[in-house]
Amino acid sequence: MQVNKSCYYDWCRRCDSSIDSQTWQLCHRLKALFAESRQSLGSRRLMKLLRKEGFEVGRYRVRKLMKKLGLA
Repeated sequence: MQVNKSCYYDWCRRCDSSIDSQTWQLCHRLKALFAESRQSLGSRRLMKLLRKEGFEVGRYRVRKLMKKLGLA
């Protein structure tokens, strides 16, 4: 293909940055629930609340999104 390794890996990283609408809605609601709780909920409680609202999400995905969004 005659492409530099650094260019290829840069392209790979950029492909992961796209986000679908369902994940965007999940992140938006996750931030709102965290703010409503005065930043006191953890991944387990947030997962339960999100499941009640109809999101199909697991604890580790919530944890990963919290870390990505800077919620601690």
